[in-house]
Amino acid sequence: KKNLKEVVLLHTATQQLLAFVSALFLLLLWFVLTCPGACLDQNSVLLCPAARPPVE
Repeated sequence: KKNLKEVVLLHTATQQLLAFVSALFLLLLWFVLTCPGACLDQNSVLLCPAARPPVE
């Protein structure tokens, strides 16, 4: 029989992992949607914000 504290800790860790993965996925999705195609062609996601016109 598992300790209740262990179960709660495992559940919390799983929730944190899921939240982290979904946040990472949303960030990736945002990059793909906002970056121009030329950025992705150069295989550098880091260039994407620089490729967009600056917001005044």
